[in-house]
Amino acid sequence: MQSILLIGAGSSVGKTHLARILSERLGIQDISVDELRKQISDTNLHLLEGDETIWDFPVEELLSRLFQEGFALEAHLYSLINSWLAAKEINILEGEGIVPKVASQLMMTSKVNAIFLIETDDNRLFRTLYERSHAFQRLTEPRQRRIAKMNSAYGRWLHSEAEHYGLPWVSSQPWSSLPDRVLDFVHR
Repeated sequence: MQSILLIGAGSSVGKTHLARILSERLGIQDISVDELRKQISDTNLHLLEGDETIWDFPVEELLSRLFQEGFALEAHLYSLINSWLAAKEINILEGEGIVPKVASQLMMTSKVNAIFLIETDDNRLFRTLYERSHAFQRLTEPRQRRIAKMNSAYGRWLHSEAEHYGLPWVSSQPWSSLPDRVLDFVHR
């Protein structure tokens, strides 16, 4: 692979696991947007953090906060990718906050590729979140359902935006074939 790879997706669709597998296969570094977010002291990047009562907000409010975090992250993503381009570094960057609009602008150079992992099934997201997160398991079921609905709505939005910008996307399922499906795209 001769270009930076951006992997955008919602929570619990396999983007971090995918990035690790691709990193090992391709011999390049993978970086998480969550790690980048921790290094930045912008309160607009932490709108879904705090105590668990945040999950009592309506799904629309939660989704709006997720979008706000993405908008606040844009300048940081541009700066990071531009520094990699200047240093001729080839890395994988994965996470929420990588959105089609930003990816399409970064892809204007032949040195950046992007793909979006899509999952829109509330129940599948609920099960995955439950299986992967002890913090999620400790929440009340209404809060858990709200988080799953927010993530499925985000998946539908990502799909629509990827289509709008003519960017590639793949279904996150089945996970077993996800790395090969993404590599097929990357090697085109």
